[in-house]
Amino acid sequence: MKYILAVVCGLLVAGLYAVLRLWPLGVQKSFSQHVAQNKRATMFYALLFIITLPPFVWFAVSWLMPTYMLPTSFGVFVTAACVLQVACTLVPEIDLRRTRIHRALAGFSGLFLLPAEWLVFTALPSSNGVRFYFIAGIVLQLLVLLLTARRPERVMTWPLQSAYYAGFFLPLVVLTYAV
Repeated sequence: MKYILAVVCGLLVAGLYAVLRLWPLGVQKSFSQHVAQNKRATMFYALLFIITLPPFVWFAVSWLMPTYMLPTSFGVFVTAACVLQVACTLVPEIDLRRTRIHRALAGFSGLFLLPAEWLVFTALPSSNGVRFYFIAGIVLQLLVLLLTARRPERVMTWPLQSAYYAGFFLPLVVLTYAV
């Protein structure tokens, strides 16, 4: 069961790297902006998350929650984040209305990861050295949110998106495989 996380992370990294290589637009654009103007790219992007996020939710609910005795709210936050992430990929940023919908869905998806990560952090015993990685991850996510809020166009570029999601997934990887 633990290996599901490694497969999900590997597929996500490979898929997002492919987005940048196949549909390049530069570092000032988000992943979704890279794929928005091309129907094939949009389908690839949606399929990437449709394929990877359900197994991640399964891992989180079936292994992570019982192993660390996480509250049900953790599963709710993770599931909501993943459902909203898939939903936002189905609404590409091709006009003003869709861009607003896409960004709202993506924003709430990302925000739901913070309380999920906090719940894992608080469930770990204070003697667990992995707690440091969760603190670092949460601080990184908050810094990315602050940097994005200070940008005039408020767009989270793909490097900022990568940092934000690394702040969520890397502590989980360390927790899953360090124990």
